[in-house]
Order: sequence, then structure tokens, then C-alpha cells
Amino acid sequence: ACVGEPPMEYVVKWRMYIACRSLKNKMLSIGMVANAVGYESVASFGRAFKRHLGVSPAAWRKLGDDAG
Repeated sequence: ACVGEPPMEYVVKWRMYIACRSLKNKMLSIGMVANAVGYESVASFGRAFKRHLGVSPAAWRKLGDDAG
């Protein structure tokens, strides 16, 4: 109620925010990022990431490279 959205929606958005920041670090594999934000499976992390951001974690990482 405090943030204006259901608790799980807020948690998922926060996880994706942390994941986006973490994916900038090339030293971390996508699996490491997935685990760090609470996913046991890289596949489930990838599906959730794509559902919320419209691109895969690998594509997000590449977009960051292209942006400079």
C-alpha cells in the first residue's frame, strides 16, 4: 500500500532494477546475476527479465555495450 502496487510486483521490479545494474559488470555471468537477484534457474530469470524489460538479459547487456 505504501508504494502503490502489490508486494510481489514491487519485489520483481526491484529485482529487475538490480539485475539491470549488475548486467553492466562483465565479470558477472548471467547465471550469477540471476542467482544474486533470487532466481535458481537462468531460464526462469531470462523469461521474467524479458517479460518486464522486453529483451533478454544478454540483449540488455549488448545494448549497454552499444550505448557506450
